[in-house]
Amino acid sequence: MLFEKNSGKNLLIQDSNFQYKDKELSLNELLNKYDEVLFLSFKNKSIVKQVQSSQKVKIWYSEILESNPPIYKVEQLEVSEGQ
Repeated sequence: MLFEKNSGKNLLIQDSNFQYKDKELSLNELLNKYDEVLFLSFKNKSIVKQVQSSQKVKIWYSEILESNPPIYKVEQLEVSEGQ
C-alpha cells in the first residue's frame, strides 16, 4: 500500500495484512507494527501523481539509501491489478 504521510513523504508498506485505518498511526507506530515500511523518493514526480493513497503498487528502483525506514529511489511505479 502506498500513501502519503502528513510529512509529505510517500510511504510504501509491504505487508498484506496492512489495515487502511493504520495510516493515521505515527511513523514510529507504523515501524513497530509492520516489518516492511519504506520511504519512496521519485526523480520524476509525475510518476506518483497517477497513484491514489492506499493503492497497491509495484516499484522498480535504482538505489536504496540507508535510513530508518530506508529510502528507495523509484525509477518506475505501476498500480497493481486486482485491488
